[in-house]
Amino acid sequence: MKKVKLWDYHVHCKLCNHARGTVDDYVKQAIKINLGEIGISDHFPMNLLPEESHDFAMKIDQFSGYLDECQQAKIRYKDEITVKIASEVDYTPSSFLGYKKLVSENLKDFDLDYIIGSIHVIKIPETKTFAIDGPIAKEKFNLYGEDRIFIAYYNDLIQMVKDGSDFYNIIGHMDLPKKYGDFLGTSEKIWEKIEILLDLIKEKDMVVEVNHSGYYKPVGIQYPDDKIIREFVKREIPIVLGSDSHQIKYLAYNFDKTLSKLKRMQFEEKIPVHLCKFSKRKKTLIKLDSVI
Repeated sequence: MKKVKLWDYHVHCKLCNHARGTVDDYVKQAIKINLGEIGISDHFPMNLLPEESHDFAMKIDQFSGYLDECQQAKIRYKDEITVKIASEVDYTPSSFLGYKKLVSENLKDFDLDYIIGSIHVIKIPETKTFAIDGPIAKEKFNLYGEDRIFIAYYNDLIQMVKDGSDFYNIIGHMDLPKKYGDFLGTSEKIWEKIEILLDLIKEKDMVVEVNHSGYYKPVGIQYPDDKIIREFVKREIPIVLGSDSHQIKYLAYNFDKTLSKLKRMQFEEKIPVHLCKFSKRKKTLIKLDSVI
């Protein structure tokens, strides 16, 4: 069996205003730690989200420069590593059509390798839109309860898959509201929503991310939790590993832990696990056992 080097498909550079390092910095680090591929996936401009989100991404007039920088790195390091060019595009039900149009207008004839679909802000009837991974989330959890917040989040994820299965390729950090470690979203009512989401992901033939940024956040564990990852395995849903690194030191962070978990689950469930690569929005499945 041909062995395949690991790859990290969720990386942010300083253009997003809350990360450090250039595209070159990340590519050089990926070569140093012997990755086979790196996917640069900085945030698409958040100008269709509430104003307080705008500073967490590049401006729309910077996006073409971002693509150029990634393309130059792809060419410069082609003999040492494969560079994939991607973007993380936020979803809300009200902004989706606008984002789909805006991405298309700003890509023109350029093809991204993949798009990560993520939700960072939600709304429940009593509130204005708020960041589910921001400090205000704790206040909202205390006011409205764990079930309501997580269910609103998963309802939006379900809608994202329904609306965007032909647009998004990877579903990012699937249980992000647990970030601060106080509310983990494990009730029976929440799990019912998760199962609906998982069945829909399988039906739409989408790919899910195991996101490692939770390891260096207060929750101290990857997104999503092990119970959800096991359901990925049972449903034979392809998986991508992403560090969601905003500093080069977190590139491929704790990937070995997830690989060990997946190998154990593969053995216990007697179901082959496949990781996934993308090129020009087309996926290729990679057997877990072939990854080094």
